[in-house]
Parts: sequence; C-alpha cells; structure tokens
Amino acid sequence: MKRLSIITFFAFLVLTFAGATSAQVKGKKPKSKPAAPRTVKDFYKILPVKYFSYIEYEPKNRASLMGSHSTANGYLSFDNNRPIQPVNAQILLLKRMSGVSMLVISYTDCDADPCRDSLRFVEYENGRFREADAAPPFDRQKAIEIYRRKTGKSPDDKAYLVYDLSPTDKSISVKFGDAEIYKLEWDGNIYNYAAPNE
Repeated sequence: MKRLSIITFFAFLVLTFAGATSAQVKGKKPKSKPAAPRTVKDFYKILPVKYFSYIEYEPKNRASLMGSHSTANGYLSFDNNRPIQPVNAQILLLKRMSGVSMLVISYTDCDADPCRDSLRFVEYENGRFREADAAPPFDRQKAIEIYRRKTGKSPDDKAYLVYDLSPTDKSISVKFGDAEIYKLEWDGNIYNYAAPNE
C-alpha cells in the first residue's frame, strides 16, 4: 500500500510538471517573421550583394548610397561621381503578370578598366531572390552597328553601355555614351524591342 502511494505521488509530480511546461509553451509568443518588402527601398535594403556588385555595404549602411528615389514609381538611383572612377546605378521595381515582384538592376562600374556595364533582372518570391529572363538576348555587335549608323562613327574601344531606366513608362534606354542605341519597352511581363527610331 505504501509503495502504491509513492508511485501515485511521483505520477502526480510528473503530470503537474508536464502541465506547467505545456502551459509555458502555449503562452510563449512565436517569433514574428520580418515584414515582406513592399517598396523599392525595402527591396534594396535586403538585396543580396551577388545581384548588385556595387552594393558592398551592410544593409544598415546602404542608405548613404541612395540618390534620388520615388517610392510611388518604384525607382531608386545612385550617382557616385568620383573624379576618376564613377559608378552609376539604378533599380526599378516592377510587378509581373504572375504577381511576382521583379527588380531591374542597372549599373556601370568604372573601378575596372575598361568600365563594366550590367543589366540584370531579379525576381523575389516567398522570401527568396532569383535571376529572371525578362528581355531579348543582348548582341553587342548589333549595338555597335546601330551606333555607327546613327552617329557615322565607331564607338571607342573602351566604350561601355549605359542602361537608363525610366520610372515613368518603365522603359530601358540602351546607350553608348549619350547616343541611344535602342529602347526596351515593358509590356507588363517582359521587355521587348521598341519600334526602330532611326
């Protein structure tokens, strides 16, 4: 009888401890997930460096690089006019027909010789960034031929392309220096060549 009472007492202790632990777990608030990015500045702050080599700063320090920005138009620009090695960059936030957010990222980096130019499309879905196909394949030789027809001269051997993003009509003006080679127009899902204007 005495042994049964001891067993009953220990069983009571186990059940009491389990109940208290369960109550603590239930009462504990789950960690809240960070808010999903909505504006172009939100995306910029969490954009992985691999998609935009110009951004080599920690997110908390990135605000110092921003130039003009328009949250309403989803546009953000950077203009670092260093005397010898300028770096110019732009980001445009778009929404594809599928509802997925997409960033158009353009930059010209003259830290290298010759300067490097880049145009990238990056989608964001379910907390992850990924490369996207959203424009016709680029043909540099074709761009050089158009430049010759428009200007009557050949571009410099070290000439680099500039991808100028428009926050109003979402188009991309592709240039050698100040001379526009062609324009890409946004149709709500992908970019297409605009009608020739030569």
